[in-house]
Amino acid sequence: MLAALTFSIAALSGIRNYAEEQKKQIELDSNAEKLFLEIESVCALGNGNSRIIKLDEENSVSWTESGFTISNSDSETKAAQKNTTCKVEGSGKGSVMIVNQGGKIKIT
Repeated sequence: MLAALTFSIAALSGIRNYAEEQKKQIELDSNAEKLFLEIESVCALGNGNSRIIKLDEENSVSWTESGFTISNSDSETKAAQKNTTCKVEGSGKGSVMIVNQGGKIKIT
């Protein structure tokens, strides 16, 4: 009886850990999609348009000319990478401004 109880507790702990990992992955993917949609919106609206977006402080964003990669400190979570229509330039953490300057997205 004690062995069955121990096995059940271990199984429940494993399920909880898996659920936490999946929650973190979903949050990271959601943040990446939100950022991607804001960049694409500014890109589509043309020169001079801008948006301000608050990025999650836990996330690290690396910007490339063709898009960005967003990750967090959790080694179990896979980084999310997005390629954008407009070229991207800049850096930023926390609240960032996304500006379309002549068809190129500047992040400040």
